[in-house]
Amino acid sequence: MTQTNFIIVQDCTLFQIKKAIRQWIYMYDKSLSENFCIELYQYDTNKYVIIPKEDIDNQSFNFLVNYLYYPENIKYKPIISGYTFVKDTTIFPKEKLNYEIEILFPKMIQSTIMYMP
Repeated sequence: MTQTNFIIVQDCTLFQIKKAIRQWIYMYDKSLSENFCIELYQYDTNKYVIIPKEDIDNQSFNFLVNYLYYPENIKYKPIISGYTFVKDTTIFPKEKLNYEIEILFPKMIQSTIMYMP
């Protein structure tokens, strides 16, 4: 089974989400591999799927999800759901190793992590 990280973003424009992704890549450029890239797909009006095309660690993925919600100089409040598998037990509980998790940034809640068996 392939374990793919992906993020769903709603309630923003294509320009806003592209700008936020570019800013994050610029900030973390030195810690990303030379071949790192992100695919961005629009699947409905103001709804997007972001797929990092290289496996990134849990911490970098969490930073990406967080940055998309709190970007610099972009005024929006999207709904964001990030999906990844627990690989780093220094960030997540050891008993959740290899679980798929969802990191949520709904409009009214700061952040929620859900573990899925």
